[in-house]
Amino acid sequence: MDAQLIALLGIAVGAILIGYVLVQVRKGDKETQLPKDGTGVVTLVPTESGAATKGRYVGRQALLTMPERILYQRLREALPDKLIFSQVAVNQLIDSKSAEGASKAVDFSLFGKISGKSFDFVVCDENTAPLVAVELDDSSHQRSDRKKADAQKNEACEQAGIRLVRFKVSQMPATAELANLLTPAKE
Repeated sequence: MDAQLIALLGIAVGAILIGYVLVQVRKGDKETQLPKDGTGVVTLVPTESGAATKGRYVGRQALLTMPERILYQRLREALPDKLIFSQVAVNQLIDSKSAEGASKAVDFSLFGKISGKSFDFVVCDENTAPLVAVELDDSSHQRSDRKKADAQKNEACEQAGIRLVRFKVSQMPATAELANLLTPAKE
């Protein structure tokens, strides 16, 4: 009798533990699937209401759009002794700094205006010191949200002393013009 009682108790404890695990897993919006290979390993799979089924990541075919690729090639040809970087985060070139005595909130506010934004291209010298940031504006830059983002980039560049040049896709300069437009005047 004692052996049977111990066995039943073991089964009950096992069932309780399995039930607890299943409840915890379901709380995490997951369901369990037992493997077919008999290993006893439980695999967690997102359910249809889980974040994994609301979308997925897909690879892009190219880092640059076709107009950006054209401008990139022209920049390389016009400035062969310079380094050309694409899709550079604004905060890689510009830091935020609140005025003396201002709260940290000012710093965070300034950072927030440039965070998540990038320059289409940054032209640097051989030591990676930035010489000029280049933006290629297509028709999307006519939207109000893009105008605001462009104004924030313009302001940040002006305050930081970063030269920013904007070109419209429809008026993209030729290679020879780019060399003249982007090379700083000799002092």
